[in-house]
Amino acid sequence: MQTPIIIGVIIAVMALVTFSGWFYELASGMGEFVLDDQFFNYRIGAATLFSIIFMVGVFWVISLVNECPKEKKEGIFAGLNCDSYLKMKATADEVFKPKDKAVNETLD
Repeated sequence: MQTPIIIGVIIAVMALVTFSGWFYELASGMGEFVLDDQFFNYRIGAATLFSIIFMVGVFWVISLVNECPKEKKEGIFAGLNCDSYLKMKATADEVFKPKDKAVNETLD
């Protein structure tokens, strides 16, 4: 089932409004958490940079999980390198393998 484009646009605008509100509150509220001295601006910049890197990292992980299993990738995901996804998947399979093995032995 295809989602209409207008639904995607509405969701994108909602995310943009939410993120911009979150970012504004983060930047304006940092004055309560950070000491006001000669390094104040650097601390605000570092916290802002950290939050942006965190958001990009979350987007990257979500795109890996959603797009790597697909055969054909389109748009900005066409150049996505899925090696890290395959490593994460192999690690997760190894972590959960003993549990599956125990369940299979119980069923036999």
